[in-house]
Amino acid sequence: MDFEAIAPSFGSAGTGIKGILKNEPGDGAGQRLPIAETLIVFCRYFNIDTTLVNENKINMPQKRIPLKPGYTYHIWTHANGDDNLFRSEENYNYFLNRYLHHVHLVVETYAYCLMPNHLHLMVKIRSEEEVLDFLREKKKDPTLQGFETLGGFSNIISRQFSHLFNGYTQAFNKKYNRKGSLFIPNFKRKIIDSDEYFVRLIAYIHNNPVHHGFTKNLNDWPYSSWSAYVLDKITKVNKEEALALFGGIENFTEIHRELNFEECITLFER
Repeated sequence: MDFEAIAPSFGSAGTGIKGILKNEPGDGAGQRLPIAETLIVFCRYFNIDTTLVNENKINMPQKRIPLKPGYTYHIWTHANGDDNLFRSEENYNYFLNRYLHHVHLVVETYAYCLMPNHLHLMVKIRSEEEVLDFLREKKKDPTLQGFETLGGFSNIISRQFSHLFNGYTQAFNKKYNRKGSLFIPNFKRKIIDSDEYFVRLIAYIHNNPVHHGFTKNLNDWPYSSWSAYVLDKITKVNKEEALALFGGIENFTEIHRELNFEECITLFER
């Protein structure tokens, strides 16, 4: 609902609902209230019960978590509507190729899992100097010194993920003669703030295909970082640091085997 559109019918700009919503004393120079407070003020003005707002039963937009250098995050997203993100092996491989092109140079990857209708990533944002080096190379500007003129550090990192998702969508739409968005708006993110969280999240990500019925065995799902850990092969996944926190490959496989998936859903995705 557009509060501005209905405001003129209920008093002057300084004293009516329009003035209240702007938190104005009557001179029109006030600041707008945050959206949750705005909704409460609106309800009170029209004698509407505010219980649902106060009890958080109405979903309000959440402030987006900034992406900071050196911090580790769980990032996940899924298809918009009933469509699938991946229909073939070629799709999975193309996405991973684009991931290396757009995202790998600004993050270190600890785990990933791609599934037909959603995906999970666990990444650590690279240092400011590493990201600056990437931007200097990308923009062919060796004199670039900061992030302010580019929208700030967090926006730069978010933009690389957007390039990945948007570029993949364009290629996917062209291949399958479809139109419109493929991913939900705004990928989701949570900060990983403890070693226990770190370890359990990797196991959770790798166990997703089994939980959702895409496979019965982790070894049979080729579109995750599981094989990078259990097989001796060259990988861009930072498995050395992760395995150190697990205490070795034996603990790694045991924790994956004993994970309580349902318990982890609440912890990692809400």
